[in-house]
Amino acid sequence: MEKIERMNTKIDISNTTLKTPRLTLRPFKESDLDDFFNYASVDGVGQMAGWSPHKNKEESQAILNHFIEEKKTFALESDGKVIGSLGIELYSEKNFPEFSDKKCREIGYVLSKEYWGQGLMAEAVNEAIRFLFEEIGLDVIFCGHFISNRQSARVQEKCGFRHYSYGVYETRFGTFEDDETNILTKEEWLSNTKEYPDGLSFIKDNAYLLKKEKYLTSLFFIDGEILKQSGKRNYAIKTSVRGRTLLCIRVEQFNPLLYGDKECIADMLKYIKDNSLDFHGAMCSTELGDCLIKSASDSIGVHLHQAIGMDFMSVNEITEESSKEVTAPSQDDLDELYELYCNFITDCGLPDKPDKALLKSRLQNFRILHRDGKIVSMASIAKDTEDSIKITHVYTRPEFRGQGHARKVVNYIKNEIISQGKTATLNVDQKNPISNRLYYSLGFRKVFSQGLYLEEK
Repeated sequence: MEKIERMNTKIDISNTTLKTPRLTLRPFKESDLDDFFNYASVDGVGQMAGWSPHKNKEESQAILNHFIEEKKTFALESDGKVIGSLGIELYSEKNFPEFSDKKCREIGYVLSKEYWGQGLMAEAVNEAIRFLFEEIGLDVIFCGHFISNRQSARVQEKCGFRHYSYGVYETRFGTFEDDETNILTKEEWLSNTKEYPDGLSFIKDNAYLLKKEKYLTSLFFIDGEILKQSGKRNYAIKTSVRGRTLLCIRVEQFNPLLYGDKECIADMLKYIKDNSLDFHGAMCSTELGDCLIKSASDSIGVHLHQAIGMDFMSVNEITEESSKEVTAPSQDDLDELYELYCNFITDCGLPDKPDKALLKSRLQNFRILHRDGKIVSMASIAKDTEDSIKITHVYTRPEFRGQGHARKVVNYIKNEIISQGKTATLNVDQKNPISNRLYYSLGFRKVFSQGLYLEEK
């Protein structure tokens, strides 16, 4: 008896109901037959898990009865409709005897084809993981997939599972499929930080998270392309704590970016300190920033403050005509433009390092306005999202401010962006009422607030 308890732990979900933002995980009941048959009879659904589509309701009824009697399979309900199942199955004690001293189970899942590609399965699996570790007390959860089933592989990657072994699985329709077994331990689920070798692998692994709030995370995609090799000063990491996730990427010439759940900040900072990664602040939402200030002081002894508070704004409507005084710079303008670029960084109090070669490569992104034979105002564009372009580096020489030059340059770029069928976006310093009024008058409206949090000197 003790051996059974320590290996395939007993499960009874007959009185258990779990909730996620979009789903209810509950025991199956007799009235679920129609919904169950509707998705289980669709070609391509069952084959992903090794069983054939249900031929009739009698077949579905027999399996539904089994679900109810066994008391180990959750129905996945969305808006009152059952759209899938998640079973807490026996893992193979014969194939994995090394876990004989652990409390283990394996999970398997099926989702209606109609609901694929919406992140629902990962949502359900994450909640099941929490339930099994926190309420059932498991030590290890197994989960497998056919090598050909990339959708299921991605679900398991998203939920923190890692590779354990390869094998061959005999399906219920007599074929043999190469499969992969993944595991997740309770220790890994409680706190785990993954460091990526480069930016592209980081973006690929976390695209599903970063695309949830495209404006808030647009810089991650830019830095991901720049980061070619991780090290102490340039890195990309993901910290997971109890199913919550926090992402961080740092490219040396820019500030680290943070996105995700504030509950993970302390664990991420501990990892940064323990691995001697360079960290003196970050750019993130104000909600994350408030937690970052406190946690950095408590966890790693770094005292941060909000150096800049910014509102992210957007517009997709042309409000006034473009000025013909605004032009694109030529190579002859590079030295003077670099001077304004350096002044912009200094005036904003940014830790960015001016890079003339980088500026030269992006010269075509700038628009300028001349007065008295010199550049008096500038602004640039930067990659944002697939359907938006960001306006950056808005700067006017102090002696020429208040004369409408910045308005002409920003409006010119805004109109160029909108004419391409894109949305124009920008960040504005919350303490700069003049710029705020300017952007509002051009139709920009606030989307969210974020801040640059730097170490106190």
